[in-house]
Amino acid sequence: MLYLKPSIGIFVLVLCLCSCERLSQEQRMLKTSNEVVDVFEENNEADFIRMIGPDLRYMTDEERVHWVFEDVRKYVLTYSSFDRIPVVITDKYDDMGRREVRIPIFKGRDSINNVKEIELKIYFGPPNLFPLTKITGYELVKNKLHE
Repeated sequence: MLYLKPSIGIFVLVLCLCSCERLSQEQRMLKTSNEVVDVFEENNEADFIRMIGPDLRYMTDEERVHWVFEDVRKYVLTYSSFDRIPVVITDKYDDMGRREVRIPIFKGRDSINNVKEIELKIYFGPPNLFPLTKITGYELVKNKLHE
């Protein structure tokens, strides 16, 4: 009977540790993606730079990052209308094993700016090399109405 009480305590401890919910990879990517959207809505370029994975940050020209940030910010202000911009986690992976997440900013017909669709693609991972709190790539995609 004396050996049973420590066993119950250990069992309860193990049960508690196992029941602690950890975020899945997709939940972590979604959280980071929503933080990226917040950075653009709050006009915080410094936070955007801090969200870029370390290898990409040293390989990327700061001026290019600035212009992409300004473009995305302009489109978010123009098209978002205070609605939460949705985040779409895809099942697409590039050649380097990075997973693609799409942030659609606009879809429609804007003849003044000659666009029908604007989205920001951000990339995560591979998770065994980079934390999912950092993005390892980004690309602003604009599909024009007329070439």
